[in-house]
Amino acid sequence: MNYRNCWMMLGIFILITNTMCDTPKDYSQYQELHQHDGSENYEITIIFPKEYEVYEVLMDTVMKQLNVAGNTNPIDKKETKGGRRKISNMGKVLDEGPICRILRDGTIKYYDTYFNWVFDGDKNEYTFKNPLSANDQKDPEKWLKKFIELYEKASYIYESSWEYHFKIEGEWYKMEYNLDVVNEEFVEQFPPKENEDVRFMELRDLRSGKMEKDTTLLQLVGYEETDSEEGVGFNPISFSAGHYFMELYMPLGDTIKIKRHGSMGTNMQFYKIPVTKGGRNDVVFIVQEPNEMYPNREFGGMYAVRPRSLEQDEHGSHKSNADSFLSQYDSTRGNIDVEAKFLKPMKD
Repeated sequence: MNYRNCWMMLGIFILITNTMCDTPKDYSQYQELHQHDGSENYEITIIFPKEYEVYEVLMDTVMKQLNVAGNTNPIDKKETKGGRRKISNMGKVLDEGPICRILRDGTIKYYDTYFNWVFDGDKNEYTFKNPLSANDQKDPEKWLKKFIELYEKASYIYESSWEYHFKIEGEWYKMEYNLDVVNEEFVEQFPPKENEDVRFMELRDLRSGKMEKDTTLLQLVGYEETDSEEGVGFNPISFSAGHYFMELYMPLGDTIKIKRHGSMGTNMQFYKIPVTKGGRNDVVFIVQEPNEMYPNREFGGMYAVRPRSLEQDEHGSHKSNADSFLSQYDSTRGNIDVEAKFLKPMKD
């Protein structure tokens, strides 16, 4: 079981125990995100629709916007559709670009080509330049000389699949290994450079780490089981799936009542952009993981809970430990590293 769902499962058992003899509660006001009406002060917009599995939520620290990748998850993988989108701090889709792997500097890499879409919106595909002729590639001395020249000039170096990729003044070069030169000692002497030109970081799930049991932002208030299976024999783990009923608490006092079908947990992530990177305290991004076991119940997608009016105050009577701004409310606890609270380094 994913650790971020442990608090949900614990909550289920407590709820079941406490309500066995109680009158069933009315959860008719709780809505699924793709159908949600929002509240008086907050609306819910769709960034990726419910058919999508969102697998990458990154913070562009230069443009102060999100870069999110996802794809549909049909049974027939040939029909899968993907997309990478630039998202404003208000949850507005700004542009859509290549779906390929993104490096920490913002370059989008695809086998022998790359894209500069992140930097300037250019969706054209560029080929990595090869600085060596076929003969020079085979010559250990010429190969090493050119490698050192590029290594010393490059601001970013990415290594993969028997190749080195060098970024020099906005242009990319590629050198295949010369196995007469490249060995374990060589690789240790010339490591990749991926931490000197960092533009992207991952958003941190607000329900992870110390926030896992915190209820100042989100609280589980009910659970209705729809499917279960007792563990037996070689499969001792019991299984439960059902509707979770949650309350998301917003700054002006509004409660967003959420209904979500989940199996062994809600399989949801909640994010905020820190104010130091252009974030607002009254915008919450939510990602749902789809489940092929329940294609018509357990939906995916990405959503933004945001103010209906930009004129309304982004702060209010409700204060959460997941507030994304530096303020007097934190003065009693000393200095808080807001960026570390909401962001983390990209995975290699």
